[in-house]
Amino acid sequence: MVEKRIVEQCAPTLAGIKCGSLFRVGCPYSEIAFETKRLSDILNPRGVTITCFEMGCGTIVYTHRTNLIERMDTESIDYLSKRGYDVKDTSTLLSSLKEMIGKSGCLPHEIGIFLGYPLDDVKGFIDNNGRCPKCIGCWKVYGSETVAHRMFSKIHKCKEVYSRHYSSGTPLSRLVVNV
Repeated sequence: MVEKRIVEQCAPTLAGIKCGSLFRVGCPYSEIAFETKRLSDILNPRGVTITCFEMGCGTIVYTHRTNLIERMDTESIDYLSKRGYDVKDTSTLLSSLKEMIGKSGCLPHEIGIFLGYPLDDVKGFIDNNGRCPKCIGCWKVYGSETVAHRMFSKIHKCKEVYSRHYSSGTPLSRLVVNV
């Protein structure tokens, strides 16, 4: 169940298009922890890590590429620092994200940075309390609509292709692109 959802929801991360993807599973962490750890062990040598966060009556599955988070632009790093994240290095930054989620019990709005959303869109969402976006696709857009629409198309196509390949028998490990 989790493996198929990873392909469906996290294909852009597996393909190296985005630094991270996440989805919610309506079962307790204890029910999927072993499976996500097993899948993370398979994908880790290819640069993909899977982490789970317990939230309410469900679990958030976060798939990310550490090497793409390491390449985060200075402006995003500075913004996260101002929002209380420890940005010393990538490992500390990801630990800080987990801590922020644990403290609040919900996903902080700046999670968008960890998902590869443009900083203007993350800031716009926070500043406007999620209201009045220019457009809505995979996320709410407050910056460049043109850039966002291009990315939305890439993400949509990627998910289609990955789902088709996975349904045809391609194993998850072979769907990960080296970047």
